Amino acid sequence: MWKKQRKFANMHLRYFGEGQKSLENYILVESNFLCEAFKDEQGKSPFAPQYIISNAVGNIICSVVFGHRFEYSDETFCKFLELDNEAVLLAGSARAQLYDAFPDLMKHLPGPHQTIHANYAKIMTFLRNEIEKHQEEWNPDDPRDFIDAYLAEMAKDPQAGFNIETLQVCTLDLIEAGTETAATTLRWGIVFMLNYPEIQRKVQAEIDGVIGQFRQPTMADKPNMPYTDAVIHEFQRMGNIVPAGFPKMASKDTTLAGYFIPKVSDQIHNLCK
Repeated sequence: MWKKQRKFANMHLRYFGEGQKSLENYILVESNFLCEAFKDEQGKSPFAPQYIISNAVGNIICSVVFGHRFEYSDETFCKFLELDNEAVLLAGSARAQLYDAFPDLMKHLPGPHQTIHANYAKIMTFLRNEIEKHQEEWNPDDPRDFIDAYLAEMAKDPQAGFNIETLQVCTLDLIEAGTETAATTLRWGIVFMLNYPEIQRKVQAEIDGVIGQFRQPTMADKPNMPYTDAVIHEFQRMGNIVPAGFPKMASKDTTLAGYFIPKVSDQIHNLCK
């Protein structure tokens, strides 16, 4: 069933993110809102940009999935981001990873894994409310976004594995994948630029030389901005973006750094620095 879900998601993300309206357009629109939010903080006390950045990045995938963005002052969406961020952080804790290894035992014990479950229950309620709004307004002849397209697939064949529960999970996967890592990368970018002002000046000089002060950058500018491109890749290399990689499985017997890894053994890569 997961193959059907993946195929459907890939096809419709391409349609709503590239075909009907370019994903780049969503990014350009949202970057304006983000810049204005930062300008509003000028002259005030120092502020933590974490949730403004997460809201901005989240709005890009929300525009594709929900068909609309959220204001940065939207308390419901801010709470959603707060709950999700806490769950992601706690997932890297030792107790939470013990739950992954011994779920039958750990489910009876207190710990961060219980907070993760409670957070995701509230997150699912938020997603269910968005889906119900779509159901009330749904027009099968005019799909506006990913959820509308999914509802149409549900109507075709209710027994094919497309239902409200799988829609909730699929929607959550898309939002998490499209928000947390990108937002964390941007925050690391700010940290590195603050700590390496000479690099910041070189990046700014290249931006001014290629783009100037009166338009937004686009992907078409990338070939002309090799230094900025390299710095962004360095953010991703040096930044501690996520605590661990997705589980993998060895396809054959191999040896790495003197350690024997047997075929079909599970591997979890520690990405923390």
